Amino acid sequence: MDNYNSSRYHKFIASTCTSAFEPALPSIMSDFHSTNGSIASLTISIYTIGYCLGPLLIAPISELYGHVTVLYPGYIGFMLALAVCGSSRSLPLFVVFRAIMGLAAITFVLMGPAIVADLIPREQIGLALSIMSTGPVVRPTIGPVIGGYIVESISWRWIFYSTLIVFGVLFSLSLVILKETYAPVVLNWKQSKDGEDLPTSQKITNPGNPRETLQVAWSRPFKILFLSPIVPFVGFYSALSNAYGMLCFAILGTVFQDNYSFTPGQSGLAYLGLMFGFLFSQLTLARFSDRYMLKMEAKNNNKRPEYRLPPMFIGAFLLPIGFFWYGWSLEYHTH
Repeated sequence: MDNYNSSRYHKFIASTCTSAFEPALPSIMSDFHSTNGSIASLTISIYTIGYCLGPLLIAPISELYGHVTVLYPGYIGFMLALAVCGSSRSLPLFVVFRAIMGLAAITFVLMGPAIVADLIPREQIGLALSIMSTGPVVRPTIGPVIGGYIVESISWRWIFYSTLIVFGVLFSLSLVILKETYAPVVLNWKQSKDGEDLPTSQKITNPGNPRETLQVAWSRPFKILFLSPIVPFVGFYSALSNAYGMLCFAILGTVFQDNYSFTPGQSGLAYLGLMFGFLFSQLTLARFSDRYMLKMEAKNNNKRPEYRLPPMFIGAFLLPIGFFWYGWSLEYHTH
């Protein structure tokens, strides 16, 4: 298990757990003696709060201490949240640690692509990132299938316990196997440990005061948001799309259980339709992105990240159609 494959496993398992309990939502709310639909949706959506706040803290820290190093606090926080959610007897406590789970899990989502960028040549990074993102992409479909049958066979609590066991094994292996990949940090360690006089091209300048580094990292997103005209529009579209997507994931299992009398396991199978769409786009657009990037570089004799944007236009056109189709099918009870 090398760094690249390990980061794939981390992202897949962490992402799968986030969606595995969606078909179990009626059972969870019943155990907590609650019928509040808004709170039920909150148990899923609050996970994204950690996703939003985590990058502001984790990304700059990884620049100071390394991409692999920050995985270890993520491991501990994620496993703690799994243990508390699985054993919780209080709905507020469950919701709070769902947010903490999201904050810890974003570590693997952020550091996965960073480790890939450290290891993979730029010309192949499109395909590599596509493979890397397979875990988060298919997790809304695989997770509910697994979780649904765990609920039927044992209990919804074992969704968290089983993930905790797997992550405990991965954590133990990672302590032995994973090595730091971020070049500036590795070279700084080498300078400090060996006292070698490295070539000038490899010498690393002082990264600066950690407090100043964090302040710059925290202020940068807001500067970009208000000073770059395109960012607010793209950000609004992305936020709206993710909000609707999260709502669909939250209610899909409940809809099929309430309206069509599906069991938790059967309602998990309803998520498989998403998997085929996700995998198709991953396999086709990844190859298109790399080829288009090389073609535009050769044509214009320059390298610009904007050359990877065209696939976004396809998704931006199809996504509203998918949401409308989903809403229409619910309204007329078709499936």
